[in-house]
Amino acid sequence: LILDRLWFRLIDDRRNHIAEAHSKTLEWAMHPPASWAVWDDLGHFLRSENDIYWIYGKPGSGKSTLMVSNNV
Repeated sequence: LILDRLWFRLIDDRRNHIAEAHSKTLEWAMHPPASWAVWDDLGHFLRSENDIYWIYGKPGSGKSTLMVSNNV
């Protein structure tokens, strides 16, 4: 009932109009930066039983693409 109340006509509009991701969009996630950077390896996290992986970064760096591709 609650989810039905949250629905609106254009709920899928943003998802349906996202442009195709650039080929290097998730490069930062698959290949961590230099060893001096503070980084929790995403590959290691995906193989673990941890529930939360904190993602933050610059606008347009592929954060949303990573989240959506994980939920599809």
